[in-house]
Amino acid sequence: MLDYKFIKDNLDAVKQNIVNRNMNADADLVVKLYDEHTALVTKLQDLQQKRNENAKSMKQKLDDAKRQELIAAGKQIKDEIADVEAKEKETADKLEEAA
Repeated sequence: MLDYKFIKDNLDAVKQNIVNRNMNADADLVVKLYDEHTALVTKLQDLQQKRNENAKSMKQKLDDAKRQELIAAGKQIKDEIADVEAKEKETADKLEEAA
């Protein structure tokens, strides 16, 4: 199997190779799913960094109101991470199937 980045970078050659081999494959779909997957991984990394910063700021001495605010933000970030991880897994499965 070809590397997804190679398919994206050499889309025309890959499409021609598919035609030459009389295969049924959708290289455009692979590139689209690869781009979606890459964007989700980047978003997931950003959320994890945000979560880490939130946890680091909770280690300081804080009043109860500020601490509760950070706890609520942490829960929201955790939920967002779970959603993005689910979407990323789904996209990765679709990408694997399409490739």
